[in-house]
This record gives sequence, C-alpha cells and structure tokens, in this order.
Amino acid sequence: MRYTTALLGFLSLVFTYLFVKKCFNGLAAFLAVLFLATDPTFVILSRNDHGPIVMMMLCKMGALLFLFKWWREDKLWPLSMGMFFLGFGLLGKANFIHFIVALLISSLFLLRARVLNRLLTVKVVP
Repeated sequence: MRYTTALLGFLSLVFTYLFVKKCFNGLAAFLAVLFLATDPTFVILSRNDHGPIVMMMLCKMGALLFLFKWWREDKLWPLSMGMFFLGFGLLGKANFIHFIVALLISSLFLLRARVLNRLLTVKVVP
C-alpha cells in the first residue's frame, strides 16, 4: 500500500514539474516541485494515504498537464488524456467535481471566446 501511494505521489511531482515547465520555465518548475515535495502534508499523504487524496492530486495535475498541452498543440490525444484524468478523478471521489467546475469557470472567465471557439472546432479525425 505504501509503495503504491508513494509511486502516485512521485508521478504527481513529475506531472507538476512538466506542467509548470510548460507554463513558465525550468526554474519555476524545480521550485514548485521542491516546495510540493517538502510540504509535510504531501509527504505524509504520499507515504500512507488512507483515502483518495494522492490519486486526486495525480488526476488534477495530469488533467492540467494534458489540457494545457492540448491548448498549445491542438491535437486530439492530449484532450483525450485530459478528459481521462478528469473522469478518473471523478470516479475516485465525487467531490472531485469541485475541481472540474473551478477549471471550467476559470477557463471561461479568463479565456472566454477562445475556449468556446476551441471546443467547437475540435478536430475529431486527425
């Protein structure tokens, strides 16, 4: 059990690094992972999680990483992976819906027309 949650915690750190590096730069990604890896709550939960906390963190960071990759590259597979992580997070625990709603509201508020245009013109066939 501990190895599984530790592995999921490690994958969360990897996804965090990749997401922040895509958004900003390598130094910001390194600092974000350093702060997250030394956060006592994250360390304790990654070591012996008795609930879906580590899985939800992995799903959140995976969804952010792949949805941002889809936004930049406009390919179908990152959108599919992002939706997979959102669905898997929702399957793990129903309160994951808070993250999904917050992601939708912030995207629509910050990017308005570009989000709607991008969602309406998704290329189904590559």
